[in-house]
Amino acid sequence: MSSFMGALAKNGRSLSRNMTSSVLRGNSKAKSGDIHVQQVPESRYRDVLDHITPIFLQDEPLSQCFPHCTTGQRERDFHEYAETQLRSGLCVMALDGSTVVGACLSRPLKRDQVIGCSIPPSDDPAEDPLIANVARMLITVHQQLNLFETLGVDTFFEVGLLSVEPSHTGRGLALKMARASLELGASQGFRAAKADCTSAASASIMGRTGMMPVHRLLYDEYKIDNRVVFKKTPIRGPALTVMAARLQDIQPHVLPVEIKSKI
Repeated sequence: MSSFMGALAKNGRSLSRNMTSSVLRGNSKAKSGDIHVQQVPESRYRDVLDHITPIFLQDEPLSQCFPHCTTGQRERDFHEYAETQLRSGLCVMALDGSTVVGACLSRPLKRDQVIGCSIPPSDDPAEDPLIANVARMLITVHQQLNLFETLGVDTFFEVGLLSVEPSHTGRGLALKMARASLELGASQGFRAAKADCTSAASASIMGRTGMMPVHRLLYDEYKIDNRVVFKKTPIRGPALTVMAARLQDIQPHVLPVEIKSKI
């Protein structure tokens, strides 16, 4: 089977987890002191990958629920996923001078990438159980939720991984990048956005942008063969929270939605 992170791409060193003024295009920047946020140009793809990869591998809350990957497959899968996000042209980064100190990876997500995607079997002998199990959970949740039908769109702006270097936490960069990402999505014609938040911290950040929780899945209640898949660890958090919003290309760019989960 092809890599699960790659399947997700097709179908918070602090990982926040999953700029309200000018539209971020070209050299347009949203500033935070001497730090600015802008779209990621192709020339900076490698710098963003170098920033975000160790953060994902070390600090993603759900990664601690499984044994450490010793084959390099987790890193390869993550690179495939991140490179796909970057090529969408919808990612933003935070720069301190010329150094990448934060990033938010986003992409368009089409209906057939979710509704038409096969759910990975639970007995599949995946080399890395993290990617397989995250993919299985997200595909299952979103096929049941079907936010495409609920919000009447064929494509979502999906806000993905949000990261900030430890040396730059506490400055509001995660929130600024999340807002910049949603503004960018709105300016590009997207009319709805979603985010899958693996921690309470990331759900809080996305909530401050105007997005609303539309579904919450407690990890202790998510089981396969009567076994909890994402076992409790000191950093796991309590639940997956799916956030959603409508977008428009005028202020305010983010419009809250009230959706009762169908699951």
